[in-house]
Amino acid sequence: IFSCDASEKVELHYPQPFFSALNPGRNTLITLPSPGSTLRLTQPGDEFVVMLCSEMEITDIRSRLGKLTGYAPANFMSMLPRVFPELIQADQQGAALQYQPDQMRLSARSNGEQGTAAAIVLGLRVGQ
Repeated sequence: IFSCDASEKVELHYPQPFFSALNPGRNTLITLPSPGSTLRLTQPGDEFVVMLCSEMEITDIRSRLGKLTGYAPANFMSMLPRVFPELIQADQQGAALQYQPDQMRLSARSNGEQGTAAAIVLGLRVGQ
């Protein structure tokens, strides 16, 4: 889980060092922030919170996130396949992904031929 703010600050929220990545099974529900944490949005402008769901561990996540520069609301979604090319396909048509319109929720089925990750992106506009 990472966020990207209007000043192009990219922050990895989970997993943190010394914590393993979450490996959810079927019908897993993840609630963020937890009752003991908050997500503060302080930079005015557009912010993106991304939950990257992958079948395999992404060991070089920090170096990949360093490549997320020059993004804007108009191009953010097209940036993700460039940063994670072997994991997220630019054209998800034909992929077995079903996004829910009113929740950050995804159902996915992999056939091994497509990318092995999907991104759930929440776009937020932080007031001036």
